[in-house]
This record gives sequence, C-alpha cells and structure tokens, in this order.
Amino acid sequence: MKSSVTTSRTTAIICAAGILFCLWVYAGTGEQVCFTAGCSLYQQSSVAGLPLWWIGVAGFAVLGLLALAGKLALAYMAAWLGLLIDAGLLALMLLTAPCFNCLIVAVLLMAAFVSLRRGVQDRSWSAQKQGRSVLVLVWSFFFICNVGIVLKSSVPLWDISDNAEDASVRMFFSPSCSKCRQGVAQLSGNIDVAFYPVAETDWDVKRIAHMQESLAGGMNMYEAFMASSTVERPTTLELYSPSMIALRLKLLCNMAHIYMDGGRVVPYIEYRGLPAFLDRENSGAPQTQPLTQSYNPNVGQGSVQTHDPTRKQQDDMLFLEGSSAVGGACYGDKPCPEDEGSAYTPVQGYGEQLLQ
Repeated sequence: MKSSVTTSRTTAIICAAGILFCLWVYAGTGEQVCFTAGCSLYQQSSVAGLPLWWIGVAGFAVLGLLALAGKLALAYMAAWLGLLIDAGLLALMLLTAPCFNCLIVAVLLMAAFVSLRRGVQDRSWSAQKQGRSVLVLVWSFFFICNVGIVLKSSVPLWDISDNAEDASVRMFFSPSCSKCRQGVAQLSGNIDVAFYPVAETDWDVKRIAHMQESLAGGMNMYEAFMASSTVERPTTLELYSPSMIALRLKLLCNMAHIYMDGGRVVPYIEYRGLPAFLDRENSGAPQTQPLTQSYNPNVGQGSVQTHDPTRKQQDDMLFLEGSSAVGGACYGDKPCPEDEGSAYTPVQGYGEQLLQ
C-alpha cells in the first residue's frame, strides 16, 4: 500500500511539472530559450484545431488524476498509449527537425511511465511486458537520434569575418579555389556578408590560419585571402599543434554544413532573403510596363524570351543570364583544374604564388 502511495505521489509530481512546462511553452516563453528549428516549426502546430501543448496539458492531467485516485493500472495503460504516440512524434521530428521543448516533454512522459511501471504489481500485466519493452526500445532509439541531431545543430559554424549575426549572405570558400577568390574579391568589404572558410587540403588549414592573423592585423577579407598565398606547405608538427587541431575542427563543422545541405561545391553561398540583383522593383530601373515572358522551343529547351517595351530585349536577356547562371565552382571530389585553381593571378603587393 505504501508503494502505491509513493508511486501516486511521484507520478503526480511529474505530471504537474509536465503541465506547467506545456503551459509555459504555449505562452511563448519557452520558445525564447529553445535553440532548435523544430521549436518554431511545431510551436503553432495543432490537431483538430487543438494546439499540441494543450494536448500535452490534458495528457499529463489525466495521468496525474488517475495516479492520485489510485488507478495505477489504468494510469499505466494511459502512459503506455501516450508513449506510443510520442514515439510517432519523435519519428516525425527525426524526419523534419527536432524540437528541444518537445524532447523535454518526452523525458517527463517517460519518467511518469517508469514511475507507474514500478508501482504496478498486478501479475495480469505480464502479457504486456514484452510489447512494453519493444515500445521502450523504439522510443529510446528515436529519442537518442533526436538528441544527436540537437547536439549537432547546437555546434555553431565558424565565420572568419566574425559578423555572422548581422550578415544576410553567407559565403563558404576555400583558399585553393580560384572561383572562391573571385567571389571574395566581389563581396569583400560588405558588412552584410559573412565568410566561412573550409579546407580542401592540409595546406588550406595553414592558409586559413594565416588569413585569421591577417584580418586581426587590419587587412580586409580579399587582402587576407591573397596574402595567404605566401604561406608555405605546413609540416606534420604544425598540422597537429593544439591551435591547428582546434582550427581543423571548426573547418570540419563548416564543411559538414555544406555536405548536409546537399552541396559538395565551393563557393557555396546562402542568401537570407531576396538577393538584391533580383529585386527589380527597388533596383532603380524604370518599371513603366511589366515584363512578359514566353517560351520559345526554337531557342532551346527551357529557354525564356523576355520582352520589355521600354528596353532592349538583349539587355533583359543579359540581366537574366548574368543573374541566375553559375559562373564556376570547385568540387570536393573534383577540385579546380591546375590551370585555374592552382595559381593566383599576380596581385600588386603579393606576387604570383602557387597554391598546390
């Protein structure tokens, strides 16, 4: 009897914590401390018009009331069903984006389940133990996978320009990529562009370390990029010094971001919003009449002809082609060829230096 009372109180306390937490998150306070994308994704989610957090409140309330009433077997069945539903939600988050607040609710639900499991003494539940164990294993698998993704997403990317918070454009580049050099030359000096280096070779690691020192010395991004061409090949002792190992870990995180986004190419540029060169309304160009587009099979598959009564057709085509076409890239498994990716063009003050 004493065991049942202890179980009821423990379960009720856990459920009370779950109710308060769900209400706290629903009020919007919890979203401020959540650092995962799933928090925003699921904050306004609902089932049949009922917010998920209110469903959580109702679920914990039912478990707590059943436990306080001494209906431990019935409470255990409800907790088992709740854990089954939660396993499905964990699987959904695994396919979309983990929600840190949801994982806290999952832990509280599992705690209530374990508390009730220990308190149930009726042997008639022995037939359910096998299925229950499988459910716990499945739930644990999805939970651990979500925790792993949360830990990965909590590791910040490293921007060598140290302006990630204010930047609307993120450029990932490698010092051994000629196309990256062109991109850095065009974007260097823009306060709304953050630069994220990646290393394709061990030599790149030393070049990036030199870039970091050059930036600290007052150079701009392009000057630091070009100055890194004077760096000699690193020795084995240099590559595995504590500072180099720390730098390699940062660069590996940046590279992992590119790979996880499905790209294995540099330069890799991310825009947060509409690129300025696509914003024709605010570009200052006359907009007396809207542009019209038509498909012409004679020009080529997928080609678009643009007609503007106020400007020449050729100018519009140049705008479209110059804005959307990719001018070049270097691939992780296919670096830039030696004739364009291995050597810098002579730059005043730095000279011509080989990269490979």
